[in-house]
Amino acid sequence: MLFDLDNTLTHRAQSIERYVARFLQDFQSRLKTVDPKSLFALISATDNGGYGRAGNPHPSIKASIAHRLHRELAWRSPPSEAALLDHWFHSFPTCAVLMPGALEILTELRKQNLPVAILSNGNDLSRQATVDALGLREFCVDVFSSDRLRLKKPDPATFRHVAEVLGIAPEACLMVGDHPTVDVCGAQSAGLSAVWLRGFHNWPEIHPMPISIDTLSQLTAWFRHRKN
Repeated sequence: MLFDLDNTLTHRAQSIERYVARFLQDFQSRLKTVDPKSLFALISATDNGGYGRAGNPHPSIKASIAHRLHRELAWRSPPSEAALLDHWFHSFPTCAVLMPGALEILTELRKQNLPVAILSNGNDLSRQATVDALGLREFCVDVFSSDRLRLKKPDPATFRHVAEVLGIAPEACLMVGDHPTVDVCGAQSAGLSAVWLRGFHNWPEIHPMPISIDTLSQLTAWFRHRKN
C-alpha cells in the first residue's frame, strides 16, 4: 500500500490553520495588526494545496510563502525573509493535522500485515518531520519523497522505483491519493492500482474515473470486509 501525504494522510488546510496560530504566537508582537482569516487566506492561496501556483518565481512553495509574509503583512519590526522561511520549514511539519480516518486505516492494514509506505512530492526533511510529528513512522516500512528519490510523481518511473525498492510487483501495489493526475493516473500508468480520495481536486474528464472514496474510513471498511 502506498499513500500520498498531503490531503491524504494529512489535512493541508487544517494544518495551515494550526500554523497560523503558531505564527501569531511567535510574531504577533512584531506586527502592527493582523487578521487571522486574512493570514490563512494569504498562505492558503500561495500554498494551493501543497502544489504552489503556476509561474511561481521562487524556488519552492515555502519560499513564496515567506516572501509574501515579509512583503504583505503590516510589520512593526519585520523579521528577515530568511527567518520567515526558517519558521515555516521548522514549524509547519509540527502543525500537521491528521486526515480523519488516517490512524484507523493504518491500524487496520497493520493488523492484516499489509506493508505501507508513504510517497510524497516535496522536501525530504519536511516529509520526514511531518511523519514523525504525527506518529506515523511506526505504521510505515518507508517514507519516500521526490527530493530523496530524484523522481517526482506522476512520472511512472517514480512508482516503479518505489515498488522495486519495496520488493513488490507494481501490479500488487495500491496507491491512495487525492490528486487525479499526480497520484492516481501516475500510479495507473506505472501498472499500479489506485484509489482516488475525492474532495480536493476535480476529476479530469479525459481519464476514466477509478475506484474512489470520500473518506479514509470507507477504505478501512473495504479492507475489513475483504478480510472477512
